Amino acid sequence: MSREQPLVTIVVPSHNGLKYLKQSIPTYLDSDFPQNLLEIIVVDNASSDETPTWVSQQSSMDIIRFDVNKGFAPACNHGAMKARSPFVAFLNNDLKVDRAWLKPLVDTLETDEQCIAAGSKVLSWDGKRVDFAGGDINFEGRAFQRDFRRIHEPERYETCSPIFLNGGAMLVRRDRFLEIGGFDEDFFAYYEDVDFGWRAWLLGHTLRWIPDSVTYHHHGATSARMTTGQKRYLLERNALLSMYKNYESGLMERTLSSALILSGLRMVSGSDIHQERFILSSPSAPQDTIWLKPEAAAHLAAVDGFVRLLPRMKEKRAFVQQNRTVSDQEILRQFGKPFEPIHPGRSYARVQESLIRSTGLRTSANAHGGSVLLISPDILPLAGLPTTGAGLRAWGMGQGLKSKGFTVHFSMPKAALRAYPHVESDIADLAWDENNLSSLVSETGASVVVACGWPLLEQLSECPRPIALDFHGPHLLERTIQKHLDTETNIRTKIACISRADFYSCAGDRQRSYFIPWLLMAGVPYDHAMIHHVPVCVSPDLPPRANDPKSEPIFVYGGVFLPWQDPRTSLTVLVEELERAGRGYLHLYGGRHPFIPLDTARFESLVKTLESSERVVSHGMVTHDRLLEAYSRATVAMDIMTQNPERELAFTTRTVEYLWCGLPVLYNDYADLAHLINQYDAGWTIDPGDSKAIRRAIREVLQGPDTVKQRSNNAIQLVRNHLTWETAVDPLAEFCKNPAFRSETRLHLSHADMSDVATLNRAIYDKDVHIRNLEAMLAKRSMFKRLRYYQERAGYHFTRGGIRGLRESVFRKIREKFGRNPYP
Repeated sequence: MSREQPLVTIVVPSHNGLKYLKQSIPTYLDSDFPQNLLEIIVVDNASSDETPTWVSQQSSMDIIRFDVNKGFAPACNHGAMKARSPFVAFLNNDLKVDRAWLKPLVDTLETDEQCIAAGSKVLSWDGKRVDFAGGDINFEGRAFQRDFRRIHEPERYETCSPIFLNGGAMLVRRDRFLEIGGFDEDFFAYYEDVDFGWRAWLLGHTLRWIPDSVTYHHHGATSARMTTGQKRYLLERNALLSMYKNYESGLMERTLSSALILSGLRMVSGSDIHQERFILSSPSAPQDTIWLKPEAAAHLAAVDGFVRLLPRMKEKRAFVQQNRTVSDQEILRQFGKPFEPIHPGRSYARVQESLIRSTGLRTSANAHGGSVLLISPDILPLAGLPTTGAGLRAWGMGQGLKSKGFTVHFSMPKAALRAYPHVESDIADLAWDENNLSSLVSETGASVVVACGWPLLEQLSECPRPIALDFHGPHLLERTIQKHLDTETNIRTKIACISRADFYSCAGDRQRSYFIPWLLMAGVPYDHAMIHHVPVCVSPDLPPRANDPKSEPIFVYGGVFLPWQDPRTSLTVLVEELERAGRGYLHLYGGRHPFIPLDTARFESLVKTLESSERVVSHGMVTHDRLLEAYSRATVAMDIMTQNPERELAFTTRTVEYLWCGLPVLYNDYADLAHLINQYDAGWTIDPGDSKAIRRAIREVLQGPDTVKQRSNNAIQLVRNHLTWETAVDPLAEFCKNPAFRSETRLHLSHADMSDVATLNRAIYDKDVHIRNLEAMLAKRSMFKRLRYYQERAGYHFTRGGIRGLRESVFRKIREKFGRNPYP
């Protein structure tokens, strides 16, 4: 016998929302849930439109009318109290539902006794983008909607248990909802669902987000009637109220004081308050009236509102603390993004991190959360893809961190995926380009960013996370060879990027010596541990060898053709020796870079010449798994390049993979790896200009299979001892366990300099006041006159500075409009 469906009440708060009610309510009535088991209550918040009349005419609905607009929270609570059913669904008036939206929610509450509320997936009105797919909060109680505005892909979502649900699209158990206080009516609107979710978890209940329950939302339709200042006031005040009620004593005082400081910083960033105006050593410091925008003043008003409500909050706090069954340490792990900044900028993030550490929050939240965003500058060695040295190094570091217990989010260039559309979705979704790197940091919620290559930091100047910068190579030399920009620009960019990082690593000792002067130029204080040694590393699980010692020797050369690499001498000598001996083969694996256009004419000419020999087999670029399979069947690897500064500094990834596959290597005598290869007798290190020495080594391979076998075993031992990610990433892992911003290097000004700065700031302030007055005058003009004025100002800036001058003036006005960062 089928289970009998329960009665469900739908509560719809509305204020002047008749336009949306007429669109949404018909979808409730058209759902596949039995209509005789539904009751609909519209709670009218003193609407001045025809809402009361229209609702009263509908036989399927009841109405509760308020004389004043009491807000979302009281409307929902009153609707729940009037409801006759065990389950109450709260729906925004600007939200329509899928026909099958309700049953999955009801089933969840009926089968999970601990669950107090089940929430829907909320999409945009047209269903193309995600509006709400679960919620996270930070330690200030500020909310984040997962996948907000992301293109909707139904297959990526599974049922989960977030810290809060969307209060405008959820079903609750009526009795328990009211028993724990419902939505806090002092909130009016915003964050009442966050507070309810936090409180419910503390009191031993759970929440479930159900992706099979689908609704559609006119995002911002209701809130558009509010000003930015009004919304900011409610968000700031209500978050403080939640913190006061829900944190345990001790942690509440520490987190609340930190939140108040951060609120003050956010207020300053949206105002004309600058510390230079109050420097006592400057007699010219201005004392004029300070201009405070409504958005900035909202922060002060929010603190005032919080203080005024404290007497009423004390009783609510007492109820939560007396009845809680979950500790703060447990609940912080439920937050999802406990340390996510809500204000942009690296300087703000530094202040927040300092406060977090001083409060002991990281300890309460079980340290760091263990999440890392690792950004690769190149294609990763995924199944079905070719790869490059930079991608292999990034992959090894990421896998090493995973082996230490970190959650690692890999990001690779979008450009690398154009030819490979079937890359696994969790990596393809996080692919980066020059426009989205910063948003990826927030999307993943990672506590630390690992950037493999300094050019990546061009797009991360305001990254709100500690950054570990790994130097795979000098890159400045590569840019010069590629003729990418001019030398001075590249140097300045490199120094600026280096200065943005908090931890530094490189692959070898030569790189370390090279980069120390660059770190000093970037303002990094000298210390013996200023840059850490993290070699190219591979899995501790070695690939199986498939080489037949009785077959003819197989030499391999693999890798992307790069213009700063020149193996012509060594490969030419090798082919000559193979032809002379009449045995052995050279297998070439390589070609153009998968997505970066580089000059490969020299390599292509070399390959064409070598292919004329019957002892040479050219395979072109192959996938990484096929390349490893080929290495397993080979006898020895060739990796001898003409010496140049880039090669001298390289800790060659391809060589590490050769050794990992048990291939002894004919290698350059000038590079970092040469020392290890000599120490372990894992190959032959040779002067690349000494063709006679190259010949001798090749003949030894052809004539001494026992020697080759012994050096193959030595190669494997070398890798096991030094180059597996179990130990190679230890310095990086230590940083990621407790990521911290590096102390900033500040320019110390003399008294005279400070006076000059204050004078300059006075002039800037006077100019700002003049602009404000002009804007006030403009506000009183007609639209035509305002457009005429802006046209004249644009013409003025264009005449004085051309397109560049016009662009700079526009950007300056934007910064003034949205506030500048006051934390240098």
